Amino acid sequence: METDLRVTCVQRSDSTDPHARILAVGGRDGTGETFRFTHAEAVDAVRHGRHYLWFEHPEGHETKVVVARGPFSHYYLKGEVDLAQPDSLLALPDCPPES
Repeated sequence: METDLRVTCVQRSDSTDPHARILAVGGRDGTGETFRFTHAEAVDAVRHGRHYLWFEHPEGHETKVVVARGPFSHYYLKGEVDLAQPDSLLALPDCPPES
């Protein structure tokens, strides 16, 4: 059964490749508990239906996080409304440093 998780922040890399910019995503579940997944953990969870990740789009509607395949066959995260690059997901604020 998949868990509904709201993504509220992104940890970015310094890469200029938009498909490799997201290192981790974080946010809160329905009970208010925080979570943080590495890119690989999030891709795996979405691909295998363990979690439904979503975020609030700047226009105010819920946007599903999906897994896409890059030009070199690697998987990456993006918003369902994004074309090839994860622009709307990258528009989220930075995740705070882990303590």
